[in-house]
Amino acid sequence: MKYLKKCFNKNAIIPYDIDPNELILRVLFKPLFFSASKNKIKYNSFLPPHSIDIEQRSRVSVFRKDYSSDSNCKNSAVTIKMNNQEYVGFLSFLGIHLAKVNELPGISVKARLIYTPIDNKSNYRPLIGKFYKFDEGLPMHAEISYDKPLELDNPNINHRKYAEAMVKEVGHSVHLDRFPNDINWNDEPISFKRIA
Repeated sequence: MKYLKKCFNKNAIIPYDIDPNELILRVLFKPLFFSASKNKIKYNSFLPPHSIDIEQRSRVSVFRKDYSSDSNCKNSAVTIKMNNQEYVGFLSFLGIHLAKVNELPGISVKARLIYTPIDNKSNYRPLIGKFYKFDEGLPMHAEISYDKPLELDNPNINHRKYAEAMVKEVGHSVHLDRFPNDINWNDEPISFKRIA
């Protein structure tokens, strides 16, 4: 009964709209998103995949940290399988960082955060009814959605400029997991911290 009360507590409801000051996490994998030798994130962290699916080429998967625990985010992150990539932790930023980069001169693509909850079978859930942070699957899942998809066989300079500006804007706020083999997150609480 305690669990049900907790689930249906209004603070457990995930709103469709993403607040500009909401904490957002991007799962980091090396070597694609993070350079261990330089100890810094790569602009690829903010780029969509080069997928044959045109919709996927405009979206970057993220977590809404305010609606999940550190350990739940980690548990979800380590299930992601990417060829020859190793989970190393998270990059944190705020929704407002996208808005700031959208306004920079010389940036010709725009991006926004959209809520895209996923069920326990890895399918998108339609935005109907209420979502709770204790729902099965990835109820805290969201995406950075670009207004133009990446083009295959194209250097996509405009997307790269945007991604590089995001790396500069968030100030390298990285949370490396010092205990990647532990089931839970056993490090400092994940937050946004600007490291110049």
